[in-house]
Amino acid sequence: MKKIVYAFLILLLTGCAGYKPIFSNKGIGFHIGHIKNIDNDNISKQIIKNLNPYTVKNEKPEIRLEIKSNKKENIVSRDNKGDPQIHEIKIQTNIKIIKNTQIKELEFKENFSFNNQNNKFEFSQYKKNIQKNLTNRIFEKLIIELQSIK
Repeated sequence: MKKIVYAFLILLLTGCAGYKPIFSNKGIGFHIGHIKNIDNDNISKQIIKNLNPYTVKNEKPEIRLEIKSNKKENIVSRDNKGDPQIHEIKIQTNIKIIKNTQIKELEFKENFSFNNQNNKFEFSQYKKNIQKNLTNRIFEKLIIELQSIK
């Protein structure tokens, strides 16, 4: 029994030797030279703020980005009185990646449905939090795509 436990522990400890964080800016194969915000909206501003660590100049190839975001809020259902019951936020972001003469266009879509709340202040804070979380998901997908560009 002891041999099995020791073998399992050794296997477990040696198997974790190659861990590397996905969103670390160390060892990436590019740096972002210029980011153009086409619509100048809060979603694009948040993505640009998250991209700041990747704008440090180094000897790696330069990438330029053009970001265009769009947010839509819809009422999905209403109650018997006609008051909104379920809301939905959809965020669509189009990003143009320019590397040397290569141009790649990406489109990211995220959406989230949620119930209405009685307290309007808490409801607006909740919507801002949802928008921030959806934007962070788009940012994470963008970084994964940028790391895969050769």
